[in-house]
Amino acid sequence: MALDYGAGTGFTVRMEGPFGSVGSSGKITQITLPAANWKNGESPFFQTVEVAGISEASRIDIQPSKEQVAAFCVEGTMLHIENDGGIATAYAIGTKPAEDLVLQVTLTEVVSA
Repeated sequence: MALDYGAGTGFTVRMEGPFGSVGSSGKITQITLPAANWKNGESPFFQTVEVAGISEASRIDIQPSKEQVAAFCVEGTMLHIENDGGIATAYAIGTKPAEDLVLQVTLTEVVSA
């Protein structure tokens, strides 16, 4: 199925294939990473995280506040979240956070090219 973009100006773009049906489907939500749930004796630390609205095709982007970014820099912590078939795992690389974290994340549906 092809989609038309820019019609009405004399210039039309038709996208077909894997990009023809891609639309804006981002969702903003919050996650909680309890300090007590980090596993592993050394970096990377990890924990499974509940993400409302996640699907097998969701990309999860963390959007920490500027205060959280500053704290991560001081503590030597980097966070990453992976989605494996709808199961999200958070990774703390460097040091594990000593306090519970509430983070904003964006879920974006992606397709393989």
